[in-house]
Amino acid sequence: MHYFGSKQALVRAVIARQSESEAVVDNPMLGPLDSFEALRAWADAAVENLAHGSSRGACTLAMLAGSTSPGDEQTRDELFRAFVRVQSPLLDGLRAMRDRGDLRPGADLDELSMALLTALQGGTLLGQTMQSTAPMRASMNAALRYVESFAT
Repeated sequence: MHYFGSKQALVRAVIARQSESEAVVDNPMLGPLDSFEALRAWADAAVENLAHGSSRGACTLAMLAGSTSPGDEQTRDELFRAFVRVQSPLLDGLRAMRDRGDLRPGADLDELSMALLTALQGGTLLGQTMQSTAPMRASMNAALRYVESFAT
């Protein structure tokens, strides 16, 4: 706590750092998530990331959210902004897909990007708990199939 002043300040610093890495699943080489192939590569990278280390106790946004005390609104606000930062490249990619005609015009991009974000976070949390990539793979496959159901 010496460098941060309080446990909450330390948690908020971890939230900021973690949201940057989770936004690209620790793989900036993926590029824009603006095609079904790019989304599949993103999902595969998330599974690989879980398989190679984060299933062994890495601190994730999902874990931080679960350990935040109910009265700590500042940390909760930081988590909200972090989740939005992770969701943003998904939303941008889906918007590009819709604009290009890959997704139906009526597709709810907020809902689709939230489904992908939820698959990532839930899959990570369960995968870490179970020490298995099966939950991540299942959640990502389900979310991708949902997105694909809006293909033109």
